Amino acid sequence: MVPTRRRGVDYPGGDGGLLYGNGGKGGSGGTGQGGGRGGDGGLIGNGGAGGQGGDASGTGGAGGKGGNAVLLGSGGDGGKGGSGANPGSGGAGGAGGQLSGHAGTAGAQGTQTTPGNPGGPPGQDAVDAAAAKDLTLTSVGPMTNPDLKEISGIDASIKNPGVYWVHNDSGDTARIFAVDGKTGATLGTYTLDGAQAHDWEDIEVGPGPDPTKSYIYVADIGDNSASRGSVTIYRIPEPTVTGTASSPTATTTVKGVDTFNLKYPDGPHNAEAFIVDPKTGEMLIIDKTSAGNPQIYAAPGDLASRSTTTLKDVGTLPLSSGGGNLVTGADVSPDGTEVAVRTYDHVLLWNRDPSQDLATVLAQQKPVIGPVPDEQQGEAIAFDDDGLGYVTTSEGTNQYLHEYRAP
Repeated sequence: MVPTRRRGVDYPGGDGGLLYGNGGKGGSGGTGQGGGRGGDGGLIGNGGAGGQGGDASGTGGAGGKGGNAVLLGSGGDGGKGGSGANPGSGGAGGAGGQLSGHAGTAGAQGTQTTPGNPGGPPGQDAVDAAAAKDLTLTSVGPMTNPDLKEISGIDASIKNPGVYWVHNDSGDTARIFAVDGKTGATLGTYTLDGAQAHDWEDIEVGPGPDPTKSYIYVADIGDNSASRGSVTIYRIPEPTVTGTASSPTATTTVKGVDTFNLKYPDGPHNAEAFIVDPKTGEMLIIDKTSAGNPQIYAAPGDLASRSTTTLKDVGTLPLSSGGGNLVTGADVSPDGTEVAVRTYDHVLLWNRDPSQDLATVLAQQKPVIGPVPDEQQGEAIAFDDDGLGYVTTSEGTNQYLHEYRAP
């Protein structure tokens, strides 16, 4: 029999032999990722079972499809979906043999869990803990990579637990860095093929065209002179990080970069905050203005690469005027139930009913005020991958990751 594949992201089971043999079981999915497809049987042999979808705080991974039998044998059963606030669907059963055998049974849907606590008991998320003043601060680092000179965006990886993606502000090349959340060490550097870095300001990990994958969005939306005819969002499938603190991955070029050109309906704006709704894929940009009440602009998540789209004005974020209220970053928790906006002086947090659109939450709900660390020029913010805390960091060399976390 072909052995079961290891846990990972959509690892398929091995096929049986040409004449005889059963297909191997598909590997279990990583966090929020789909289970692997079961291997097909030989001419005589059963299909392998699909792997279980990965658990997640947000959307659980889909179960893998069962492998097919060919002539004599039964199809493999589909894998169970992963647990999550939105449980993953079960995988389809494989087809039975053409001469004899039955089809495999479809896998069960995953278990629905409390957001922020995949598979575990209910508890405080980061917003609740901030409201109760229960958040505790841990500082990680410093990040000694000399290439990290001006971090302006950060987000937690979905595919690589414990890893954060960061990038520099204007003046760098079109690259992102994978950083170890426990040490601050750089694990790898990734260049976006064909992309330009005019003024990168924020980064998000979210959904994309393949529901079994996570994607990285980089927002080239800075415009200090308010002169750009359009701004650009780049999207890539999230890479698997294989480097370590002692042996980081050499610079890797990522191909297949999607490019979305966005135009404001009322002329150019400077902006530094960008979010992607994990539920719908909708993209939002929040204006950076000292006049107060910054505008919120939105674009749908199903845009074609290299298209140009006019953003829609969907509301305002109620903020007073002044430099301390300039919006410099934003994030949504991976399960879509928490929202964060950072300004130079404040961290604003919201709990969100997933049935609400993000603009309504930002425009109409009163935020919880979270703690802010003492940073040189802090602009970036990201929720932890489980939604139980958030991380901030600053521009400048040798900066720290400051993590506020619920008990």
